[in-house]
Amino acid sequence: MFRISSGLYKAALAAVNKLPAEKTLNGEIEIAFEHGGSRYLLVSHSRPVEGIEYGRFKLGQRELRLLLMPNGERT
Repeated sequence: MFRISSGLYKAALAAVNKLPAEKTLNGEIEIAFEHGGSRYLLVSHSRPVEGIEYGRFKLGQRELRLLLMPNGERT
């Protein structure tokens, strides 16, 4: 895992904060966002999505993985 810059951390939190409350409580989470010209994906820890893992976030009792998507695309 990599050290997450404060700008990337803030961008990830802003993406999470845009989710409706019911989405954060139920079901799988998948949030795509861009920061600094790169495309990132925040996904539920259990979701099988490939990418370069940058770090993990806690959202209540859930853990999200922060992934850098290769070539800016979803795999």
